[in-house]
Amino acid sequence: MSKNDRGYTIHVVSHTHWDREWRYPFQITRAMLIDMIDRLLEVLDSTPEYKSFLLDSQCIILEDYLAVKPEREGELRRQVETGRLVIGPWYSLPDTPEISGESIVRNLLLGSSIIEEWKGTKWTGYSPFSFGQSSQIPQIYRGFGIDHIYFYRGNNDRITKNEYIWEAPDGSRIMGMRAINPYGRANWYVHVYRPLALNKWPFQWEFHWEEGQLPFHPCNDDDQVFDYRLLEGKHCEKLFPENLPKALEEIRRDAIKDSTCPHLLYMDGMDQAHPYPRTPEIVEMANRLHTPDTYIHCSFADYVQAVKDSDPDLKVMEGEFRYPMVDGLWQNLFPGMLSARIYLKQQNRQCEAMLQKNADTWAAIAELLGMEYPQGMIDLAWKYLLANQAHDSIAGCGVDSVHEDVEYRFRQVSLLASDITQRALAHIVRNIDNKHLPENAICLFAFNPTQFKRSEVVRAIIDIPRESGISTFSVEDERGEELQLQILRGYDHEPIVNHPYDFPVPFKAKRFHCAILLPGIPGLGYRTFRIKRHRGPDKNPGSMSPAKNTLENRFVYVKILSDGRLDVLNKESAVWYRGLHYFKDCSETGDHGTHRPADSDEILTSIGEPAEIEKVVDGPILIQYKIKVTLMLPRNALPDRSSRNPEKVPFPITSVITLRTESRFLEIRTETNNQVLDHKLQVMFPSGYRNAERSFSETHFAVTYRNIQPPDTSAWKEPMLPFYPQYMFAGIENGKTGLAIFNIGLPEYAAFADRDRTIGLTLLRTYRFPVIGANPEDTATDWSQRMCQCLRPFVFDYAIYPYRGDWREGEVHRHANQFNLPLRLNQTGPSKGFLPTGLSFITIEPDDIVLSGVKKSSRNDNLIIRMFNPTPETIEAKISFYKRIRQANLTNLKEQVTKNVDFQERSLRLTLGKSKIITLAVALET
Repeated sequence: MSKNDRGYTIHVVSHTHWDREWRYPFQITRAMLIDMIDRLLEVLDSTPEYKSFLLDSQCIILEDYLAVKPEREGELRRQVETGRLVIGPWYSLPDTPEISGESIVRNLLLGSSIIEEWKGTKWTGYSPFSFGQSSQIPQIYRGFGIDHIYFYRGNNDRITKNEYIWEAPDGSRIMGMRAINPYGRANWYVHVYRPLALNKWPFQWEFHWEEGQLPFHPCNDDDQVFDYRLLEGKHCEKLFPENLPKALEEIRRDAIKDSTCPHLLYMDGMDQAHPYPRTPEIVEMANRLHTPDTYIHCSFADYVQAVKDSDPDLKVMEGEFRYPMVDGLWQNLFPGMLSARIYLKQQNRQCEAMLQKNADTWAAIAELLGMEYPQGMIDLAWKYLLANQAHDSIAGCGVDSVHEDVEYRFRQVSLLASDITQRALAHIVRNIDNKHLPENAICLFAFNPTQFKRSEVVRAIIDIPRESGISTFSVEDERGEELQLQILRGYDHEPIVNHPYDFPVPFKAKRFHCAILLPGIPGLGYRTFRIKRHRGPDKNPGSMSPAKNTLENRFVYVKILSDGRLDVLNKESAVWYRGLHYFKDCSETGDHGTHRPADSDEILTSIGEPAEIEKVVDGPILIQYKIKVTLMLPRNALPDRSSRNPEKVPFPITSVITLRTESRFLEIRTETNNQVLDHKLQVMFPSGYRNAERSFSETHFAVTYRNIQPPDTSAWKEPMLPFYPQYMFAGIENGKTGLAIFNIGLPEYAAFADRDRTIGLTLLRTYRFPVIGANPEDTATDWSQRMCQCLRPFVFDYAIYPYRGDWREGEVHRHANQFNLPLRLNQTGPSKGFLPTGLSFITIEPDDIVLSGVKKSSRNDNLIIRMFNPTPETIEAKISFYKRIRQANLTNLKEQVTKNVDFQERSLRLTLGKSKIITLAVALET
């Protein structure tokens, strides 16, 4: 029997896709949300045959609604408990490529806790968001008890059937479901609802004034005009049943092409769509046509169960899903989102580092030492962060006012996380025993937020009492051994001292900016050092510049060329990397989701352009050079996208190159003030690995490889481009040596199939904003939106790391963490506690195991340690604690106990299979 003759069960699932902020800012969208949920509650109460409504798999919009209408909470809860209103599993709907794996886990953790508290019954793996999916999503979903996923961006009909099996690197499997071409999660809405309720067929996008329905439009010249609204909803009054046979035939033709079983999914909803109360009536009309198919109005969970029960023979897929759209509509990958409004990505990374790696960690440890846990403040910070990681927010594809709100929320995360961290570290310091020191001693505490033991040069600001009359100082460890010190500058300063029972008063100090080589800072711990005051001249003997325009330590030698490029020698492997770090600029006439050069592009580089080179810091342990290059860039691209403007303006770029004495990588901070429109700026690193076939980057709980030579997809509606997501690093290697590029908040890299296999790190992409809501095939520009052109100052941080072996042997995770997560330094007097002067609260061995997060359990007072094995081999790990263990358990990602763990007095051993994520819950003795 052919597919055309076969009878199918058609599952009609009603839903809305609710972008919390996108076309309009949050508060305007929330007003629309109130209207929608009010209408939804009316429909569910008055129409018992309306079986279910899917609230877009998120929970945050419940909070948004109840903040304005708390009196309706009981009605909402009743519909959730009965399963007619389906929420979760997510708190917000993130765009995952730009965020950390820990952020994904915490989003689902908060969402699942809300579902439990609301007694939700039918939450599913429906995931109608994210511009691409990483390879570990099946393992993450399994960790939350989800055995399936529905998504569409990143998949297409050349890659999978409607249903398939998706396997994570560790072997975890879930059933995958792909949206049906051409309209994805709106196929019933476009093919059936619009013809039946509006008498409009697919591709009939226009509104005609003669349609009536009381179109309303504010039209003062100072109004913030947010489009027209229709004040009468006549679409509920009349049906056009004569359109139904043709509508069902058209939707069926697309749906059965890639079916694997006798069940098809028809999605009854669209962006910001209200529930249509007559959907059950249309379903019954379809059944009365006596076609071979049976139509039912049901929940998404019902559809999933039906597919499982049919036991189709499904293809197993592995790896990430970042396949662009071949044809159809609304199913684009939109890879350009990785570099849209790059400043948001930078702010997100800074907030993740402060909240996940510092505030969470140190607050949980400080509570073990008696501090009141700041639960409310941490919850607030996380909700701000997760709200910002919603796909249209972090991706940068909303109107300007949306992203002004996003920046405000990032500021709140940063302030909250910073204060929580400072208070926690202060509490720990109070408990450290330094009472053997003189009362007027000055102590320096270095806290290490990573699990790796670290010895490195830090930049510090030290205040010395001015009345002491000293002109210099030294730094000693606990044994009195003097550390290497390089004083950069000193000046009189009067910082304010906050006194809880007095006015804020100044402290007259001599402030020193300095570099200190701090040895042996324990992982997830601290070490104490003493500042000793001296009279006499300060000394900075030695230099790290053996010749003009060079930098050298025992690991690398760097020569700065006349055009600012760098030749870097890895002294351990004797491999040179030539011509690194030049800038490349091309035109950009696309939008937030799509990189589109002008029809006739002009590509400009800094190669051969004279550079201004200046040594700004030198000494025995720290050296810095400043390199300034100026590109002459076209002011913009022409409005018709044909070419770049022949008028050019200077575009200065200043980079500060830093090398520390014990560092294996070269740090770079690049600054520019962008005043150029329609362009994409990259910094380029020719690896020299001419035969390399793959690049790699850090992704969620994994290292992902990608072919450097992309397949020919020129005939696809959205051709594949060589731009990919990364978290802290990307690189290329040849089996013997490798070159990795670290970054802080720059999530897009490219690996070009040129002769030298050049790595490109995207610094900036400025673009035009499309008219949102227009015909999907339209490329018109909304010229009122200007912030997407990123006309502002920028600071970019990245690093060059050459190494021996592969990324595992080269300890790329260790060094990338060191670059991204600096030691936390604190100055104080001698404390009189009980802790030793140096301590690791938690020790993780071996270093191949990577820490994801340390936090307080969401279910009890246990300590949660989440870690993963990024390697393809099984690893035996040892986890040690500073106190005796009372109880230890493995949990799932919902932090529910799955297995008891045997332990010795203060340590335990675990086996981590390849690519495995584990969550450990530990109760320590008080």
